[in-house]
Amino acid sequence: MRAIVVSNAKSLRTQYFMVAGRDVGVSVQFVTYDDLLAHPEHYADALVKLEPEEYPDVFDFDEYSALVQKYIQLLKQTDKLNLHFLNSPAAILCSLDKQFCKQCLHGKVNVTPMWEKTPQNVGELLQRLDEKPHGVFIKPRFGSGAGGVVALRRHPKQKTTVAYTALTAANGKITNTRRINRFSTRKDIDTIVEAVLKSEAVVEDWVVKDSFEGEGYDLRVVCMFGVMQHVVVRCSKGVITNLHLNNNAKTIDILQLSAECLAEIARQSLEATRLMGLNYSGVDVLIAKGTATPYIIEVNGQGDHIYQDIFAGNEIYKRQIKTT
Repeated sequence: MRAIVVSNAKSLRTQYFMVAGRDVGVSVQFVTYDDLLAHPEHYADALVKLEPEEYPDVFDFDEYSALVQKYIQLLKQTDKLNLHFLNSPAAILCSLDKQFCKQCLHGKVNVTPMWEKTPQNVGELLQRLDEKPHGVFIKPRFGSGAGGVVALRRHPKQKTTVAYTALTAANGKITNTRRINRFSTRKDIDTIVEAVLKSEAVVEDWVVKDSFEGEGYDLRVVCMFGVMQHVVVRCSKGVITNLHLNNNAKTIDILQLSAECLAEIARQSLEATRLMGLNYSGVDVLIAKGTATPYIIEVNGQGDHIYQDIFAGNEIYKRQIKTT
C-alpha cells in the first residue's frame, strides 16, 4: 500500500501525514493538485488525502475569496478522477458550502440557526435586528477559518452596533489582520460587513457559548470512521475561538461535562459527519450558555489538523492510514 497527500505547497499538515505513514510502514508522497490532475494514472493504486491549499501570504479579503473559488473548481475537477480518496472531493465541497451544510443538517441534529434569507446590505441587516434584537455571525458562504467572520451585536434601545472581526478596512481594501478587532462606528462596520455580504455570505443567530474560567469556548470534534477520535476545547476571551487567532487549546476533561452531554456531542458530531458523506471531519460544536445542549456550528471536511495530536502521538493521521 502507498498513499499521497495533496496540496499546493508543503505544510505541517502534509509533513505530519507523511511522518504518520513512515511510522506505520506506509510510503506517503507529497503531490500538488496540478500534478494529480495531469497524471492521475500515476496514483491509481494509492490512498489519496486531499488537504486545503495554503495561502500564508494572502491578507487581502477579495484575493482570498477568489482563491477559495479557484480551489472549489480544483475540487470539482478532482472529483472526476477515479481514485481512492480518504474524503471524496464531493463531500469536501459539500462541507465547504456553509449554507448547503446547514440545510443538510437542519432537523436532524442541533445546529446554530441560519437565516433563510441573507440580507442584501447592512441597512437591511440592521433593520431585521431592530425588529428582533439579537446578535449574529456573518460568514462567507464558502471556505473555512475566521478570516471573513464578523460577530455583530445590536443594542435594541440605543440602536448602537458593535462588530468583532479579524478584518479591517484601509486604503480602499479589506484586509485580514489575523487578530480580532472591535469596531463601533457605522462607517467601519458598514464597509466591512458590506464586503462580506457581497462575497455571498450566510447569517447565523448568535448562540451564546458556555464559558470556562472566564473564557468562552467551543469544541473541535474530530470524527473518523464512526468514532469520536479527538476533542479540542477552543477557549477565548473574545467571541471568535479559532485557534489560529492565538486562542487557547485545552483538553476536554477540564470542562467536567456530564457523561450524557459527552455522549450527545459524540452522537450529533458523528451523525453530522455521516450526513455530509465524510469518512473523517472536524466538527465545530458549542454548548449553549447555562445548558448542557450542544449545537453544531459547522462541519469541516479537512478539519483534522490538531496540534495537540500531531505533536503527541500523531494518532489521527496514523489511524487514517491504517484504517483505509
